[in-house]
Order: sequence, then C-alpha cells, then structure tokens
Amino acid sequence: MVLLVTRSPCIGVCKLDRHDVCKGCGRTAAEIARWGRMDPEARHDINLRLLATEGKQVRKRLLKPLRKAVRR
Repeated sequence: MVLLVTRSPCIGVCKLDRHDVCKGCGRTAAEIARWGRMDPEARHDINLRLLATEGKQVRKRLLKPLRKAVRR
C-alpha cells in the first residue's frame, strides 16, 4: 500500500516573507497558487520537503491523516 501525503499543509498563518515563502506552511507563493491544479505526486513531493524543514504544526497537520490510515 502506497500512501501519498497530499493534504494542504496550510496552518492559517498566511504571510509571505521577502523570498515569497509562506511563514506558516513553508510553501512558495507559486506552489500555493498552483496547489489546486497539482497532481497528487507533486503535492506529495512538496509535503515531503515540508515535513523535513517545517515546524511541529505543519508536521502534525500533514501526518494526522496518515496515522488514521495506518491504524485501519
């Protein structure tokens, strides 16, 4: 079974820094703009990067659905 991490990492802190990276979730402005049109694999790749680089709130948001899926 392959589980893709495709959930939006948005934690509601939507402010871009001077490099156009969201201070809340860590996605670039371009990634945020394309998110709804991305295929699941592209979302998964971005989320893997965010899991490795972003804070606890983002990791918790992304991993919560996976924990539920693994328990089933």
